[in-house]
Amino acid sequence: MPLRDAITRRWALAPTSMAIAVAIVGCGASPAAAGSAETLDHSDSSGACAAIEADVAPVASPGATLTVRLENLVETCHDQGEGPDRVLATVELTLVSVGTSDAVLATGEADVAPDATAVVELAVPADAEGALSIEHDRVSLAVVTVTG
Repeated sequence: MPLRDAITRRWALAPTSMAIAVAIVGCGASPAAAGSAETLDHSDSSGACAAIEADVAPVASPGATLTVRLENLVETCHDQGEGPDRVLATVELTLVSVGTSDAVLATGEADVAPDATAVVELAVPADAEGALSIEHDRVSLAVVTVTG
């Protein structure tokens, strides 16, 4: 094979190799926190890492208390069989007006269970109205519409 053809073939494979490398390291696990955290053993799984899931009523009244049920509260991502996932010790949520994430209306915190679930309560301010976002680490998990 001429040298030119060999070089062309090598570079033609580079994007494929790079895409495979990105897929392998794409999980982006965060470092484990100090202390004794619970772990979930997913060492036999080969699926993708699950994002935090939030279950909350979509509509609320001013002054109401929102009950937010959360799942997949892990701080590591071992989706390729590297060992057990490390469960968060606690979770904190913030309630903000949609479009103004600097204006925190309420916060709530809860301990995380060994199965990586938690229930957090957030108090809707009496003067709140419109769309409110429930956030964890500045990422919106759900939007609640306040009417009344």
